[in-house]
Amino acid sequence: MNYRGIGFSVADNHDGTWRWKLHPTKITSNVVRTIPSGQITGNQSAAIGAAHAAVDDWLVPANDPK
Repeated sequence: MNYRGIGFSVADNHDGTWRWKLHPTKITSNVVRTIPSGQITGNQSAAIGAAHAAVDDWLVPANDPK
């Protein structure tokens, strides 16, 4: 799946939780950043929403003029 140009995946843990992970293709050299991932209780839509929120957060530093 893709959101705002960043790939992500979601997977059912079959216990009422879902895991999500971002798959950014452009990673800046000499910048240490962990690739966001997580787990959420709920359904696939909740996991997709969590991944979308993580993408939004991931893109903030690149667009923040600070």
